[in-house]
Amino acid sequence: AKPATGTTRIQDLAGNYADSINNAAVTNNTASAAPTQTTVIVSITDAVAPITGVIASGGFTNDPAPLLAGTISAGLGAGEQVQVLRNGSPIGIATTVSSDWSYSESSLVHDTTYIYTARVIRGSQSGPPSAAYVIKALLNPPVVPVVDPQTSEDSTPEITGTWVNIPGYSLSAVIYGPGGFLSPTYALGGPDLSAVGNVWTLVVPTVMARGLYTVIATVTDTAGNSSVSIGEDNLDLARLIQPGSRLRLKLFA
Repeated sequence: AKPATGTTRIQDLAGNYADSINNAAVTNNTASAAPTQTTVIVSITDAVAPITGVIASGGFTNDPAPLLAGTISAGLGAGEQVQVLRNGSPIGIATTVSSDWSYSESSLVHDTTYIYTARVIRGSQSGPPSAAYVIKALLNPPVVPVVDPQTSEDSTPEITGTWVNIPGYSLSAVIYGPGGFLSPTYALGGPDLSAVGNVWTLVVPTVMARGLYTVIATVTDTAGNSSVSIGEDNLDLARLIQPGSRLRLKLFA
């Protein structure tokens, strides 16, 4: 039958009218595509002396808040952001300018290794993760070395002490004496200063005159933190702000 005026019906080529039309809501359940941009962590930068600048992946830092920086392969679309992850967990959103991004870390913990990655996200969708960038935080100075006090009749004495021998840490020693005497700086690995386990030995290569001398030992870690000997042998070193080790060495002509 012909529909009433003011209604809408479907008619085929033969003039037949279809039954009435019912409206129905349709939901599109097709998931939106994940972001396709790739990300790169170009650098992590240390701003705390004595060693500043870019930390190589696998390197060390004494900066509790280093700066991460990187790039993305293409500009961000609507609703897209660069997300930074630490040890697999999201920690924040980077600041993005064109294809460059940066992120300021905070509150790193001493003697902890951190693995960073980055990715582009849009809502719950995530793009591919970047390659990992690994650093280790060393925020505290090393344990102060100990110098063994001694009295010697040898004008080329053998001086000993102890330290916490950690791979990558360096040890050095210098001797001060009467009349402005100052020895060269003896470094571990050189011909005069050696270590076996936690015991170090300095064999003084030059003849020293009679008098009182002070030997100062210094340990430096791989992040540049140092424990430098200060204080006299008659001080309680535990009371110092930066405790150290000193040796009073008396030589007899």
